[in-house]
Amino acid sequence: MRAADEDDQASPFRDCLTELEQNHRVRKLNSHALVLATSFAGTPEPDDANVWESVARGEDLGDLRTRYWQDADELHRLLLDEIQQVTGELCERAGVDGDARNHFNATLGHDDAFDASTWQVIVPIRGGAPGSGKLNAVVQDEFHGGLKFTSAKRWGVKFGDERLTTLDKVMQISNQRLKGYRSTTREREPMTVFNGQLGTVRGEWPSASRYKKGGRPKLLHVEFDGLPGVSFSYASSGWLDVDRHLELAYAITVHKSQGSQFNHVFFVLPRAAGDFVGRELVDTGLTRAQDRLTLFVEKDVSTLLPLRKRAAAQTPRRRSRLFEAHAPGIDGYRADSLIHVTARDELVRSKSEVILANALDKHDLSYNYEQELLPPGGDERDMRLPDFTIMHKGVAYYWEHCGMTGDADYMRRWEEVRLPWYKRHGLADRLIVTYDGADGSIDSTAIEAEIARLKAL
Repeated sequence: MRAADEDDQASPFRDCLTELEQNHRVRKLNSHALVLATSFAGTPEPDDANVWESVARGEDLGDLRTRYWQDADELHRLLLDEIQQVTGELCERAGVDGDARNHFNATLGHDDAFDASTWQVIVPIRGGAPGSGKLNAVVQDEFHGGLKFTSAKRWGVKFGDERLTTLDKVMQISNQRLKGYRSTTREREPMTVFNGQLGTVRGEWPSASRYKKGGRPKLLHVEFDGLPGVSFSYASSGWLDVDRHLELAYAITVHKSQGSQFNHVFFVLPRAAGDFVGRELVDTGLTRAQDRLTLFVEKDVSTLLPLRKRAAAQTPRRRSRLFEAHAPGIDGYRADSLIHVTARDELVRSKSEVILANALDKHDLSYNYEQELLPPGGDERDMRLPDFTIMHKGVAYYWEHCGMTGDADYMRRWEEVRLPWYKRHGLADRLIVTYDGADGSIDSTAIEAEIARLKAL
């Protein structure tokens, strides 16, 4: 982190802002999930196109997995399978024995090796079959159905509208001063429990197993992350009413995940969310995971692609650095970080691309910036994102500008991955390539020469 506006003595924001320059949440070096996230905030990293291609194919990249679903039933099945797989892997590494249900409960914090933030399902919407409300019920029924409903062995514990039961993962939804029972001292202490704190239901009182008929537990006991050995009691009615203070938290909305971090995140993205979810919320969902991220995307990669474009962002005109700067033309702090704007008043990622776009515009060549390109045959899992797609005499040409020629890894990926893609699909004869110098310089005469060659075709 560093102080913002340190070079702008006149800025009214000087000494009032701090900029986070490095993502310290992600623990994995060379994280593919973090590379993907940069597509939604800031400048994409060199591996951006390669990671997008793997996402489109639904490949497993270690810390980034992608699963596609066609309907709600398939989503629910895939999500439950993935949770079972991940919790099993976590428990195996931690030496926790047992079956799938034991592993599930252990990773909620019922084993000392884990806490309630070990894994988390995140989704942009609350309602509908892919919303957090339904996903909570699906997960709860799968793993705690026997506790949730009345059985021959015990009375089902059903607190509140969501039927909270013993072992469930929950979230506090209000800031409250409550009395916590500390197990070491056996005394109650006034403590504040904050909105958004995650915890688990550790038991009920009186124990449901004591009832043979005609009775119900009166209190649930919850222990929250960050307050080990302290439990708080919630009732079925009154001031401590469960519905006023708690909700199931296997799945939470992206809004509620802001400021939080989890070892493993399952990020569910339904196609309908694109109508109201901005680029910012997608960036938030992609950057909550410390170790691994599993994407559940409806239909295909076209659900995710439109949200990476700057047009999908809601904050570029705010005084925010999430998207490099506030709107062009507005004087303010860090003018050197302003979004690059072409003569056509569109946003591009680099100054070199501004020069290239302006040259195309000067010569009346019609182009689209970063338009998705599918190979012949239309396999949406094998797409690329050329810098510029140019239509000339009814033929599409693809212009790639290599702007990091001084980076050996960048050039290796260009030579071994990106360029061969065009050759493999028979598009090399319609590919135009220009380069920055190793020192970051750009030669406009080389661009003009390529345009002249194109127009002569």
